[in-house]
Amino acid sequence: MFIDRQGLLDYLGWEVKDNCDPNPSVSVIKMERYGKLYVYGIPVDNNECWRDETYQVMVVNGRPLVVGLAPGLYRFTVEAFDHCYNKYTKALYFRVVDKIAPVMKCDDQLNITLSNSQGGAYGQRYPPELRASMAMHG
Repeated sequence: MFIDRQGLLDYLGWEVKDNCDPNPSVSVIKMERYGKLYVYGIPVDNNECWRDETYQVMVVNGRPLVVGLAPGLYRFTVEAFDHCYNKYTKALYFRVVDKIAPVMKCDDQLNITLSNSQGGAYGQRYPPELRASMAMHG
C-alpha cells in the first residue's frame, strides 16, 4: 500500500485536499495492529488490543510503499498539513489478508524418522515427478 496522498485515496478511499494549499503534505505518524503480542513469531500474551507496530517503507518510483505486513487488522494515524499551518489527524483502518496458500519446500538434507516402542524404521519419500522419472530410468 502506498502511503502518499494518491495511495490513501486508491486503497482507503480518503481524499486529502485543502482550500489553502493545492498540495498538502501527508505523513503516517503511528501504525498499530490489533491482536496478541508476538515475539519472534511466538505469542507471549493472550490479550488482544491495539499494539504499536513497526513497518518497512520502500520507495518505488518516488512513492513510499509499506511492505511486509503480517495478516491482521491495522490502524494508521495520518496527519495532513498545509502551508497555512493547519493540521488534520485521522485514523484509517485496513485489514491485511494472506491470499497465497502455503507451500512446503524441502531439500535433500531433510530426514524423517519413524519410530515406535518396538524399534525404528527408515523410509524415503519422493515427489510424484521424481518417482515417475526414477521408474523410467530404474
